[in-house]
Amino acid sequence: MKTILQIALLISPALLSLGCGPSFSDTTVKGAVRFQGESLTTGQVVIEANGRAYVAPIIDGQYNVQTPSSVPFPPGDYKVTVIPPDPKTAIDPKSGEIVIVERVDESKFPRRYRKLETSGLVVEIVAGENIFDIEMK
Repeated sequence: MKTILQIALLISPALLSLGCGPSFSDTTVKGAVRFQGESLTTGQVVIEANGRAYVAPIIDGQYNVQTPSSVPFPPGDYKVTVIPPDPKTAIDPKSGEIVIVERVDESKFPRRYRKLETSGLVVEIVAGENIFDIEMK
């Protein structure tokens, strides 16, 4: 009986410490997105690993990826891409066809940053808050 009590006293602090600190269900990745030093006002950041992708819009030069607790970030290295937004479209009232009403300046989204294979952007994700600023040239 004494041995069981001693083991329980030794293990208790270790078990209690497992509940401390951030978990991966509380993990976020956020940061600034710039092209040649200028903040982007639109677009999307895509973070991908092992066939799982997380997407966040770029708003006023910032992105923030928060995962639902049901689909947390596993720890590890993730490839990152930055993609332009889709052009704004509308339906032409005369023809009924979809037409582009506002084009996106894609020059601020270099093609190399749009593909996982060529972006060269990698973020290591750990539990808690991860800051990853993106500077495209």
